[in-house]
Amino acid sequence: GFIYLMQNLPQERISIAIMAAAAMEAVLDDTLQYAKERKAFGRPIGSQQNSRFLLAELSTEATVVRMMV
Repeated sequence: GFIYLMQNLPQERISIAIMAAAAMEAVLDDTLQYAKERKAFGRPIGSQQNSRFLLAELSTEATVVRMMV
């Protein structure tokens, strides 16, 4: 049983990585939509400099994850 489980471990790891990457992109899309809709100080929070930096960094990380999987 243990040897059988160890033989399938690489495929399971890839499956989990693919699901995590897809979930990360879905959450990023939801976050971008929220940042466009939510307003603070009369402007969407997605238009503020710090928010844009954070969203750009998250988008880059999602792209890197997609390339690695």
